[in-house]
Amino acid sequence: MKYSHEVAGLKADIDLIETDLSGKLYPLNPKDFFWEGQEMGQKHYLRKEVVNMLLKAKSFLPKGYTFFIYETFRSHEKQQSMFQSMFLKMQEKHPALSLKELREKTNVYVADPDGIGSGHQTGAAIDLTICDLNKNCLDMGAKYLEADDEKTAMASKKIPLMAIKNRYLFKRVMEEAGFLNYPPEWWHFSYGEHEWAVLSGKHKTIYRAIKNQKFMDKLMQDSRQKE
Repeated sequence: MKYSHEVAGLKADIDLIETDLSGKLYPLNPKDFFWEGQEMGQKHYLRKEVVNMLLKAKSFLPKGYTFFIYETFRSHEKQQSMFQSMFLKMQEKHPALSLKELREKTNVYVADPDGIGSGHQTGAAIDLTICDLNKNCLDMGAKYLEADDEKTAMASKKIPLMAIKNRYLFKRVMEEAGFLNYPPEWWHFSYGEHEWAVLSGKHKTIYRAIKNQKFMDKLMQDSRQKE
């Protein structure tokens, strides 16, 4: 099934393919990483191959450092809630924009859950940062989910030199493990989903959104009509 998708100004036609028909997700081990709510039993889930890649990336970090996890798999409902929340922030920050422009701007930070959805809905995208063993996170020059185009982009020069160096380290270890960064967000990396398919030039996915049945039904209908 073909789908035209644009990521950070790069547009491509990609094949939406699911190679893992089980759609199974695997929990991160709390002994390997940190995240909020860990002590209360909160869990994070990813595809098995992505979990293994994340452990590989951790092995490339300097001794005494690990990853602090912000977000992994998101359900359609959670993605929808986050999209609406970010939309309201954009509306407050850019009151002169039309509803269409606000949705487009919101979509840069939080993908519209309907349609192709977010990489997080595939279980193959992750938001994270680097921290030490006392959970002190490295300065990345901008906060997680901070709505500031000039600061949140991975390649931003509008941040302190130390933050630039920290981002370079972050990007290097993640890419060595096989991940690709979503350029507008320093914290977002993925493998095998639709954004990765565009940025990598592979033009086909390894994973699709889990239980995004509404959109998949439409794709199947469109596909049958073209045959």
